[in-house]
Amino acid sequence: MGAELSGRRSGFTLVELVVAMTLMATVGLAIGAVTARLVSAAARDSQLVVALDLVNERLARVSGDPAYTELEGRYEGDEATLVGFPGMQRTTEIERVNVELDGGGRVDYKIVEVTVTGPGLNEPVVRTTTVGLQ
Repeated sequence: MGAELSGRRSGFTLVELVVAMTLMATVGLAIGAVTARLVSAAARDSQLVVALDLVNERLARVSGDPAYTELEGRYEGDEATLVGFPGMQRTTEIERVNVELDGGGRVDYKIVEVTVTGPGLNEPVVRTTTVGLQ
């Protein structure tokens, strides 16, 4: 009572298996390349967010400081070591503009520029604000 073979074999030929494996390998490599690019972009973006936070924190601190005449002494300069942010460097430059006007008035303000550099950043993050005498 054995089953009779009809002369056809079931299963895949070696050529079909090689073609299927080649297709699967190609798709796997493509997915791997896309994943690697996404991971790299996410790491770069997280460093950019950290740099922007460091810049904005400094600008907010300088802008909110009521001691206008002491801003340069308190904030201007380089910070090579930022605790919790290895490799990041922050530089704060403050330029005072103090001009007497023809009508007897005076213009007195400071231009504050903060720059952050560090690993993972393609270029420095630079932001500028103006602070006036209150």
